[in-house]
Amino acid sequence: MPSIPPSTFASGLGELSHRAFVRFVADLWAASGWETTAEPPVVRAHRNGTDRRLLVLPPTRFARLRAAPAVDRPVDAVVTPRSSAGALPRGTPEARVVTAEDLHERLRHGVPAETGERLCQAALGVPLRDDRWADDGSLLGIADGDAGGPITRRAALGALGVGAVGASAVLLRRQLTDDSADRADDGDLEGFDDADDVAPTPDNSGADDVGEDSANGGDGTGGDAAPDKPGTSFAITYEDGRVVITHDGGDPIPAGELSVRGDGLRVGPVYQWSRERRYGVDDPITEGDSLSLSADGDYAITVVWDGPESQVVLARDTGPATDGPDRPVQPDALIAFELDGDTLVVRHAGGDGILAKHLRLRGGGFEGAPVRQWSAAADIDSDAPVEAGDSVTLAVAPDRVAVNVIWDASDTAEFAERPTRLGGYRGPARPLGVAGSVPSSRIDPQNTGFVPGVSGPSPPLSARWTFTTRQYPTVPPLLVNGVVYVASAAPYVHALDATDGAELWRFEPEGSVGGGMAVADGTVYAPTSGGVLHALDAADGSEHWRQSFTWPPGSAPTVVTGSDGAVEGLFLETPPTEMTGAPEILHAIGPDGTDRWQVQQGETRPADSGPQRSGPPVVDDVVVFGSTSGTLAAYDRADGSERWRRDPDSRFHGAPAVRDGTVYATTLGGTVSAVDATEGCVGWQVDLGTPVVAPAVTADRILVTASDGTVTVLDRADGTEQWRRAVDAPVTQPPVVAGDSLYLVGGDGTLSVLDVADGTVRWSADDRDVAHPPAVTDGALYTAVNRSEQGHAMRALEPG
Repeated sequence: MPSIPPSTFASGLGELSHRAFVRFVADLWAASGWETTAEPPVVRAHRNGTDRRLLVLPPTRFARLRAAPAVDRPVDAVVTPRSSAGALPRGTPEARVVTAEDLHERLRHGVPAETGERLCQAALGVPLRDDRWADDGSLLGIADGDAGGPITRRAALGALGVGAVGASAVLLRRQLTDDSADRADDGDLEGFDDADDVAPTPDNSGADDVGEDSANGGDGTGGDAAPDKPGTSFAITYEDGRVVITHDGGDPIPAGELSVRGDGLRVGPVYQWSRERRYGVDDPITEGDSLSLSADGDYAITVVWDGPESQVVLARDTGPATDGPDRPVQPDALIAFELDGDTLVVRHAGGDGILAKHLRLRGGGFEGAPVRQWSAAADIDSDAPVEAGDSVTLAVAPDRVAVNVIWDASDTAEFAERPTRLGGYRGPARPLGVAGSVPSSRIDPQNTGFVPGVSGPSPPLSARWTFTTRQYPTVPPLLVNGVVYVASAAPYVHALDATDGAELWRFEPEGSVGGGMAVADGTVYAPTSGGVLHALDAADGSEHWRQSFTWPPGSAPTVVTGSDGAVEGLFLETPPTEMTGAPEILHAIGPDGTDRWQVQQGETRPADSGPQRSGPPVVDDVVVFGSTSGTLAAYDRADGSERWRRDPDSRFHGAPAVRDGTVYATTLGGTVSAVDATEGCVGWQVDLGTPVVAPAVTADRILVTASDGTVTVLDRADGTEQWRRAVDAPVTQPPVVAGDSLYLVGGDGTLSVLDVADGTVRWSADDRDVAHPPAVTDGALYTAVNRSEQGHAMRALEPG
């Protein structure tokens, strides 16, 4: 039976009072078998001699603008009502973060069904499970007919049941439609000048491409009637590197019709209000609602209503044109390195002076690693300037030293620039020759999940190194040219030396990375929950370009390279979401980040709740797209024209794979199909009777895992079953095959290794902390570890 969608659940938590949210957390942990005591803002939990202290953060829209509740003792975990751990209040303790998505999973699977239902009803006023959750808003009882007078977003939630964000949006959308009909004869709204208030295009070239009639003195519609324009005012303020735009009164406006445009926005020249996760495209922006964006001090922006016929500026503002004393400016400085025996001299070699407290040395193989303050290494005051000629001397191990000089002003300005790498040094003998390559979560652009010629290490295994991350790992690790790439919910992308785990660089993206990353031709591609695809230099983490989407990408990018290794293009999908009305879209992107084409697939419906999706597989000149709406189609790589289409009876569970001209696809209905990639005709199809995860494909086998905990291996030629085996826990992520070994990650965090030939269990890890399929080489396993209350990490395992 369908459950309350995670985004609706998170929106409902966001409407609770702090005390009510504390009570909900205490009740949820109590239902999980803990003895709990609520002492706001802390919940104390005790079980079997184990004590836990949970700091419960208050529901608030802009967490980073507020301070975390003060506590007098360390806490074991921080509980946030938000879906992401990427935006926490100032001063939040260093501890494991439990998000709304974690609470959603605990409510669904960690407590008895009846208890979960009672808790959801008591806290949010809606059932946890109900068939009508799959039927856009009908559960919340929206009636046809007049919706009554004006209604705010919060009032709609109160009337329909807390958490009914999608339903309130539908109700308000109808009210806006009715109101606009009443206003149609009122003419232009007071305070708008069509000639002056035409929105600029994203490149700020004026009104050449939007609102052309308005710019010429017309009504903006191309006819005689004036368009309906909202009578809305906005207040704009700037502080600590953030510009805050607040609805200051007047008409509500659907989030999908509002954008902020101009220069100086660090999120790009155009930002749709609906990109905020708490707003759907039809969700009303009403008085008091606000948007906070990172911006330069000399920004010049406009708030634009994207109407059906024209775009109209509702407000405009320019920044103070100065960075101010509290906002450090990213320096332009040269850093030089000189290795002399077992010492390394790091010298400021010219350019801007920098406060010592803003300089950090990060890496491995030196005294004080992995992070050391410049002021401590130089034995100077933290407020002392570091200028040309100043240096520090580090005791190093020459054969394994790696040092990055980082400018990081986050300790003095909450919303300063991201930490920036000013320079780096890698010792002449430092090896980066780890054999093996895992450039994407499914290994190759065909999504085969197969690493040929590699079988992985044999037990017993021990940790060669462990790199601790503040938040849980969000995607499988990658391994390319001796560097491990991993992303955490902090959010950061980390590059680690595969030999000893030294951090070579890190990058803070716009939102946590989801779906998966890919590495090709010296570039790391990372899609995020903030609706951005980042292209980063694999050597130093600098950003080549970024591409913004209306809705967050739902898959790893598939990167296609030519015979010379140069990137020719990327393909990825944005998933469907009932809450926002987002359709499922396949995007084709050029190697420079420009849009090439996109196609919409199927109707808007709930996103697949299965594994993180890989990118669409590519074979020759065709890209294959298996949508969650139940359509399998092939498109021309060059222009997106449709080659063929099939409509199975069930939605696809994860992305399909391609090998030797055949597409292998799995569905929630339990079928595995072999389809010709050129013509779309079905070669064979088998029904396993239970939802199956995306397959791994070897030279002669198809390996699939099911939600009931079974592993099935089929003959690739005709689909006949070779063997089937039950494992201890449901496998919810695609399998990985390395040589003749099958690697499985269970829903409980177990890692099991099976013989591909007959399913014999070769070995398994008992730690129950593996978060994603590992990157496998002959010498080591690289695993992303979710150790719950004990922390999160990236770990390299080797024999011994």
